[in-house]
Amino acid sequence: MACLAVGYAIIGAETYIGFQIYEMLDMGILAETFGWFTLASHLHFSSRFVNWIASHVFAIYLITEFIPVRNWLWGSIFDYGPYYHGLMSILYPITVTLFVCVACILLDIVKSTVFKITVDRHEGHRFELLWSKTPKVS
Repeated sequence: MACLAVGYAIIGAETYIGFQIYEMLDMGILAETFGWFTLASHLHFSSRFVNWIASHVFAIYLITEFIPVRNWLWGSIFDYGPYYHGLMSILYPITVTLFVCVACILLDIVKSTVFKITVDRHEGHRFELLWSKTPKVS
């Protein structure tokens, strides 16, 4: 909890001052992240919703880190420049991130559905077809 408090205090001070205290390494984000990680590592819970979201996280990463998509999303569609100062500087990134995550999850669901309809329609069929084409050694 102390790491969280210190991290948020540093982030608040940096926001109030208007620039980062450390240019290359933001100590506020680092302290906050360490605090959240430590707090989460001591919690033991099970949630179907969290597991469902976690099953889509890799797809979110792959979609958003594909360089043409990343440039298109963050350079053209969701330009942060006009909202950098003011109240929207906090609300805009949160809403955009949630929107992008939901859109990526929907794309992953569509991909999984199309895959189930086409490739997984006859489970094991492609393997059996490939196995029947391999030469048999006596």
